Amino acid sequence: MDDDEILESVESIVERVYIFGLSDGEPIALVFDEAQFFLPQQYLPPVLKRMLTVGRHANISIFANTQRPALVSKTLISQSDEVYIGQLFLSNDIKALEASIGPIARKAPTLKLGEFIEYRPGDNAEHPKIKKF
Repeated sequence: MDDDEILESVESIVERVYIFGLSDGEPIALVFDEAQFFLPQQYLPPVLKRMLTVGRHANISIFANTQRPALVSKTLISQSDEVYIGQLFLSNDIKALEASIGPIARKAPTLKLGEFIEYRPGDNAEHPKIKKF
Protein backbone atom coordinates (compact mmCIF):
# COMPACT_ATOMS: atom_id res chain seq x y z
CA MET A 1 0.00 0.00 0.00
CA ASP A 2 1.53 3.34 -1.00
CA ASP A 3 1.10 6.65 0.84
CA ASP A 4 -1.82 7.81 -1.33
CA GLU A 5 -3.72 4.57 -0.74
CA ILE A 6 -3.11 4.83 3.00
CA LEU A 7 -4.47 8.39 3.06
CA GLU A 8 -7.51 7.40 1.00
CA SER A 9 -8.26 4.52 3.38
CA VAL A 10 -7.82 6.69 6.46
CA GLU A 11 -10.00 9.41 4.94
CA SER A 12 -12.77 6.89 4.22
CA ILE A 13 -12.66 5.45 7.74
CA VAL A 14 -12.51 8.85 9.41
CA GLU A 15 -15.42 10.13 7.32
CA ARG A 16 -17.57 7.23 8.53
CA VAL A 17 -16.48 7.77 12.14
CA TYR A 18 -17.22 11.49 11.87
CA ILE A 19 -20.72 10.89 10.49
CA PHE A 20 -21.37 8.22 13.14
CA GLY A 21 -20.09 10.53 15.87
CA LEU A 22 -22.40 13.30 14.77
CA SER A 23 -25.46 11.08 14.55
CA ASP A 24 -24.96 8.84 17.58
CA GLY A 25 -23.57 11.29 20.12
CA GLU A 26 -21.48 8.63 21.90
CA PRO A 27 -17.83 9.58 22.55
CA ILE A 28 -15.36 8.17 20.03
CA ALA A 29 -11.58 7.99 20.30
CA LEU A 30 -9.32 7.67 17.26
CA VAL A 31 -5.69 6.65 17.75
CA PHE A 32 -3.04 7.42 15.14
CA ASP A 33 0.18 5.54 15.89
CA GLU A 34 3.09 6.99 13.88
CA ALA A 35 0.91 9.97 12.94
CA GLN A 36 3.28 11.19 10.23
CA PHE A 37 1.83 8.48 7.94
CA PHE A 38 -1.83 9.39 8.55
CA LEU A 39 -1.72 13.12 9.32
CA PRO A 40 1.18 14.27 7.14
CA GLN A 41 2.38 17.84 6.84
CA GLN A 42 2.02 17.96 3.05
CA TYR A 43 -1.65 17.03 2.75
CA LEU A 44 -4.44 16.69 5.24
CA PRO A 45 -7.67 15.20 3.87
CA PRO A 46 -10.59 17.64 4.34
CA VAL A 47 -12.48 15.39 6.76
CA LEU A 48 -9.38 15.06 8.96
CA LYS A 49 -8.81 18.80 8.90
CA ARG A 50 -12.44 19.32 9.94
CA MET A 51 -12.12 16.77 12.74
CA LEU A 52 -8.98 18.39 14.07
CA THR A 53 -10.52 21.83 14.10
CA VAL A 54 -14.13 21.08 15.12
CA GLY A 55 -14.19 17.34 15.90
CA ARG A 56 -14.50 17.87 19.62
CA HIS A 57 -18.01 19.14 18.95
CA ALA A 58 -18.87 15.71 17.58
CA ASN A 59 -17.67 13.87 20.72
CA ILE A 60 -14.56 12.71 18.89
CA SER A 61 -11.15 12.63 20.59
CA ILE A 62 -7.93 12.13 18.66
CA PHE A 63 -4.78 10.64 20.15
CA ALA A 64 -1.67 10.72 18.01
CA ASN A 65 1.98 9.92 18.54
CA THR A 66 5.06 10.38 16.42
CA GLN A 67 8.80 10.43 16.74
CA ARG A 68 8.97 12.93 13.87
CA PRO A 69 6.86 16.03 14.65
CA ALA A 70 8.33 17.88 11.64
CA LEU A 71 6.52 15.43 9.35
CA VAL A 72 3.11 15.79 11.03
CA SER A 73 0.39 18.29 10.12
CA LYS A 74 0.83 21.57 11.96
CA THR A 75 -2.96 21.60 12.42
CA LEU A 76 -2.70 18.52 14.64
CA ILE A 77 -0.12 20.09 16.93
CA SER A 78 -1.66 23.56 17.04
CA GLN A 79 -5.14 22.21 17.86
CA SER A 80 -3.99 19.81 20.59
CA ASP A 81 -5.21 20.35 24.13
CA GLU A 82 -2.22 18.41 25.46
CA VAL A 83 1.19 17.69 23.95
CA TYR A 84 3.75 15.38 25.51
CA ILE A 85 7.28 15.86 24.20
CA GLY A 86 9.92 13.23 24.70
CA GLN A 87 13.61 13.42 23.99
CA LEU A 88 14.22 14.88 20.52
CA PHE A 89 17.50 15.80 18.86
CA LEU A 90 16.74 16.61 15.22
CA SER A 91 16.59 20.37 14.75
CA ASN A 92 13.75 20.10 12.19
CA ASP A 93 11.54 18.32 14.73
CA ILE A 94 12.35 20.81 17.48
CA LYS A 95 11.70 23.77 15.15
CA ALA A 96 8.37 22.29 14.04
CA LEU A 97 7.23 21.99 17.65
CA GLU A 98 8.58 25.42 18.50
CA ALA A 99 6.50 26.95 15.69
CA SER A 100 3.35 25.51 17.24
CA ILE A 101 3.93 25.55 20.98
CA GLY A 102 6.79 28.00 21.45
CA PRO A 103 10.24 27.92 23.05
CA ILE A 104 9.34 25.13 25.46
CA ALA A 105 10.21 22.74 22.60
CA ARG A 106 13.90 23.69 22.91
CA LYS A 107 14.06 21.74 26.17
CA ALA A 108 13.44 18.40 24.38
CA PRO A 109 17.14 17.50 23.91
CA THR A 110 17.75 17.83 27.66
CA LEU A 111 15.16 15.21 28.63
CA LYS A 112 16.22 11.84 29.95
CA LEU A 113 14.80 8.55 28.76
CA GLY A 114 11.25 8.22 30.11
CA GLU A 115 10.83 11.96 30.76
CA PHE A 116 8.30 14.04 28.88
CA ILE A 117 7.39 17.71 28.83
CA GLU A 118 3.67 18.11 29.42
CA TYR A 119 2.41 21.12 27.49
CA ARG A 120 -1.05 22.67 27.45
CA PRO A 121 -1.87 25.95 25.73
CA GLY A 122 -1.05 28.81 28.07
CA ASP A 123 1.62 26.92 30.04
CA ASN A 124 4.69 28.83 31.17
CA ALA A 125 7.57 27.99 28.81
CA GLU A 126 10.13 28.98 31.44
CA HIS A 127 8.96 26.29 33.86
CA PRO A 128 7.72 23.27 31.91
CA LYS A 129 6.03 20.39 33.68
CA ILE A 130 8.23 17.31 33.43
CA LYS A 131 6.46 13.94 33.72
CA LYS A 132 8.14 10.57 34.13
CA PHE A 133 6.57 7.50 32.59
